[in-house]
Amino acid sequence: MSPEELRLPMPWGHIAAKAWGSPNGKPVLMVHGLLDNAGSFDRLIPFLPFDYYFVCIDLPGHGLSSHFPAGLPLDYLNHVLALRRVLDSLKWSNCIYIGHSLGATMGLMFTSIYPERVKKILCFDAVTATPITNNRLIPHIRKVHDNILSIEGKEKTMKVYTEDEVMYMLMYTRFFALNFAAAEALMKRSVTKIGDKYKLNRDVRLNAGLFPVFNSDQHLSLLEKLKSPATVIAATATMATAHYEKMLWLSSDRLMKSHRFLIVEGNHDVHNNHPEKVASHVCQFLSDLKSNL
Repeated sequence: MSPEELRLPMPWGHIAAKAWGSPNGKPVLMVHGLLDNAGSFDRLIPFLPFDYYFVCIDLPGHGLSSHFPAGLPLDYLNHVLALRRVLDSLKWSNCIYIGHSLGATMGLMFTSIYPERVKKILCFDAVTATPITNNRLIPHIRKVHDNILSIEGKEKTMKVYTEDEVMYMLMYTRFFALNFAAAEALMKRSVTKIGDKYKLNRDVRLNAGLFPVFNSDQHLSLLEKLKSPATVIAATATMATAHYEKMLWLSSDRLMKSHRFLIVEGNHDVHNNHPEKVASHVCQFLSDLKSNL
């Protein structure tokens, strides 16, 4: 399959996407993680069945998508609403959803709020943000605001990088390393060429974080409203770190009994680093009517 580039109109600009397969196929929305882009799924798509229509979006402020309007902190729920806008723009009444990291947790929230729009959901390393306790709420808000104002003061100076510098950033300046092929898949949408160098396309406000301000009870309450069948694929390297403690998914016995939880060998980006390790699980998820693998 060869991808088609899409530009979905939004009130603030557009959301860019790569579409694989025929528009007559079963609709699948695929959403990447923080600071990644639609290229995150380039290496997985060739392993998947051809009778689906895979639309891989760049979230706002990522890849080739427009940034949200300047002057305001980025809001998690605005990104969740963007998912609804995407489905509406595509004229999909519902879809199958596949997400990674931030895209996975947004998908879980979207599916909990709009169960009629998602038939089933698969999440790669659905790690939630650390819950915000009451005594941390005001310090957290102040920190986000301070970060935004600090970033705005620096963003007028556009930094440019060599291709090697960009590849180094994509491979190593993240929680878990990408191999060369995985970083190469992201680079195509991560940068814009300026002369013989490159500028990053990402919205600098993303560096201040993009997480919901919920406490533990609120996180779990939302997850427990999840009616659509769900499969979570967790990576061994993630499970071995502090990130594991943030997987509130594991805190609910009902969720564990009602949905499917799998562990694969690899790190947080295993779907991009080694797509062959997850491909069979994704194929089975797609073909299974109830996703109870």
